[in-house]
Amino acid sequence: MIRRYIRAITRQSLDEWSRLELAITAAVTCLGLPYLALVIVAVGSEARYALDGSVAMGHIVSTRVSGRNAQNIDVTYSFVTADGQSRIGNASTPTDWHVAKDPITVELLRSDPDVNRPYYDGRILDELPRESVTLGFALSMFAISLFPWLGHRWRDRLERELRRSGARASATVESVKPYVLGPGYAVVRYTYVDGAGVKRFGEAYARAARLNMRPGDRGFALFAPAHPQWSMWIGGHA
Repeated sequence: MIRRYIRAITRQSLDEWSRLELAITAAVTCLGLPYLALVIVAVGSEARYALDGSVAMGHIVSTRVSGRNAQNIDVTYSFVTADGQSRIGNASTPTDWHVAKDPITVELLRSDPDVNRPYYDGRILDELPRESVTLGFALSMFAISLFPWLGHRWRDRLERELRRSGARASATVESVKPYVLGPGYAVVRYTYVDGAGVKRFGEAYARAARLNMRPGDRGFALFAPAHPQWSMWIGGHA
């Protein structure tokens, strides 16, 4: 599945990206960035507690139910650090975590006790589904915007290199099929023979309305001598 996706986003495009397509790509990428940032912050926080964390016993000062359908409890608690200083902490925890009980165990950073939170053993397992959904949403946004754009940029560099130093070979269109993930587009699959006599396949896509290619049409392709599986269709008549 991943290989098919990478192949799809690095196909040769016989059309230039329009300004509208670039604008949509940028907008969708920006939509995914905040979700990725949330995951990075959460992972960074867990790493800090894992490397510099300690626990102390504390006492609940007050609690307040909040959120839709009383899903969260805002907890204010007091605790004493290892050097004897009294501190006050605040946190909002899901009701079903059942951590708002006195006495309360507090997790804090040794280097900065003002960074603290209620502690219990199953925290990571309880937070994992939520963070996984957030990360999945961010990656899905990038999968339809940022990653195809990066693939397009890589493809541009490859094609410049092929035009400069690629080997030329006769090529034949094998098939022209609708692009399942791109309505209105078609995928052209062609064959060519590299310098070692090995039959290779290449793909390109374009707007179907502008495409004037049919199976059996002959033309030329350029391929990279060092990586003969990398190629581009250049047309012409073989």
